[in-house]
Amino acid sequence: MALHNKGLSQVADSVLSVIESYRLRASPFEPKTVQDARDTFLPYLTSTVQAEQPIVLVLPAFPFKSPNSKDKVLGALPDKAEEVSLLHLQSLCNNIKDVYAPGAELWIVSDGIVYNDLLGVPDETVYTFGETLRTMAKDLGCSSIKFARLSQMPSLEKNLPIEMLEYSDSRSYERIAPLVRQSLVSAFGSADHDVDKDIASNPDIRATYMGYLKYLSHDLKKNELDSGEVSESSASSTASSDSEVPKTSRKSFKRHVSRVAKSMIYRGKCYAACVQQWYPNAVRLSIHAANSSTKIPISVIPSTNGRPITPWHSTMVCRLDGTFQPMTRSEAEACSDLELIYRDGQPWCFREKSSLYDIPNTTIEHVYPCGLLIKAAKGTHISDVDIMKVRQLAERNSPVVLRDFDGTTDRPTFVDTGRKMGPIMKWKFGELLEVKDGGDNTRGLNNVLSTEPMPMHYDGLFKMVNGVSTPPNFQMFTAPTASPKGLGRTLFAHSKLVFQYLAEPYTADSLRGRTWRVETHSFDESHFGNLPLIVDHPKTKEPCIRYHEDWPQERTAFEPTRIHIEDAPPAEDDSIREAIERVLYDWRVCLRMEWEQGDLLVSDNILMMHTREGYKASFPRELWRLHID
Repeated sequence: MALHNKGLSQVADSVLSVIESYRLRASPFEPKTVQDARDTFLPYLTSTVQAEQPIVLVLPAFPFKSPNSKDKVLGALPDKAEEVSLLHLQSLCNNIKDVYAPGAELWIVSDGIVYNDLLGVPDETVYTFGETLRTMAKDLGCSSIKFARLSQMPSLEKNLPIEMLEYSDSRSYERIAPLVRQSLVSAFGSADHDVDKDIASNPDIRATYMGYLKYLSHDLKKNELDSGEVSESSASSTASSDSEVPKTSRKSFKRHVSRVAKSMIYRGKCYAACVQQWYPNAVRLSIHAANSSTKIPISVIPSTNGRPITPWHSTMVCRLDGTFQPMTRSEAEACSDLELIYRDGQPWCFREKSSLYDIPNTTIEHVYPCGLLIKAAKGTHISDVDIMKVRQLAERNSPVVLRDFDGTTDRPTFVDTGRKMGPIMKWKFGELLEVKDGGDNTRGLNNVLSTEPMPMHYDGLFKMVNGVSTPPNFQMFTAPTASPKGLGRTLFAHSKLVFQYLAEPYTADSLRGRTWRVETHSFDESHFGNLPLIVDHPKTKEPCIRYHEDWPQERTAFEPTRIHIEDAPPAEDDSIREAIERVLYDWRVCLRMEWEQGDLLVSDNILMMHTREGYKASFPRELWRLHID
């Protein structure tokens, strides 16, 4: 039993480590808080693991878009910022599932209904935002993300008219919203509660108050008159927007902002108590960078600088190298290297300007966590594409998937497309490899022609030219068949993201100069070493990971491939390989590509690592592959 309990604790600790890897490390941040939070949540996690139930995560978030569409956001509807955020949160649940099979459920409890009247945001706007967000999550396949409504919570539901609880349109939502707010304050508030005392005595509440003051001073004056000031009489009502009042002194506006902020803190206290009552056993997540042992602040949007910004207060910037960079609208508009992108007539995101995106008759989408999807208008032939632009895009952000083009499954056309991009590397089998299940006929390619999963690797490790390993620069695939849903996906891990999420103490700099060796009876008895773990990309000069996952006999019916870090004691060898192999499969790093028939894909074989999931032999999965320099 002691050993079993130890195993439960280890799994619970692994789950919590995954959650902590999403922690928002923005000021204020005290390292001691991490241990305090672990002490709070480990008992719940351990008991949940013992019961083999999904981990419950609760996140109060996604209220509505900031009303300041001039400076902060692109509009009132979810856009690319919310799309990336939902996928980022789903990646949290996926990473938990990778260490704990029952996985996790992340419940979003929107606080829009709690605060919107204080900011002059109509209930209709809140409802439309929430419903659009739910549809977006479903369309994106975010199956672990659930949505809860305050009106469903037992302590409030019993006080609401039963005939109003099942609302399905904006009009019915508008009828019940004021009653929900009243019921919330009635059930969890106190008439003599002193918010000023909370602000003075509690550092976390004070930090929240100061944060509210900062963003309310921008949001509430979005439509005010020329001087940006409000009248004293209007400032007395926290239910009105500053756009509704005449101008007067700056002091009155500040007093108004303070009153709204305090009202938000008071309602927020009621809201938190309500959520805690409904989810007494859960891991409470937060969007605020506060020091707390009872909740874990997380970044709900990928950010390389730890900036505590949310998608509903920002717009998404898509960089040429694949980086998703949240900014406010005014910040993005001030950047001469960015352009506004629309989708279906809606302002969607900003994108770094580049002539490489000028591919006629296509739409281009930045994919989370990496890569591009280029979709063709009907009737567009692959030969019409400037494939050298695709090559240059792939050097910065791979993989680049070209979808819905004609001619991609015509063998001569596919080979000709590859030849236009560069010299095709020849192997013993020739230029084109048909990657499909070959049964026992491995053709000297180990488990490549099988239904087995493969190790993470880069192509061409075993391509020897004059005794030297000589990998190609690019892979080009096309899919004569689709892959089975959820099986046989090709995984691509982006080096930039590898180093962003690589666990401490390892970094690109600390691993530079390390070498490794490979040993396998396959590929003509390959045993060689002095392979660099880090190389610089020949075009971008960015560090790139060069590695082959250790693949022992218990993971394959074919020949094993053993990997070791050179000049490293056994413990360090294991530690480095474990850290690299873990991050390569991190859902924030690794794209799981599901093939549609006719997809043509280009991937930079220096920038990226890749592998294949296993699939059923009964499914005729097939890819054609070229290696290009």
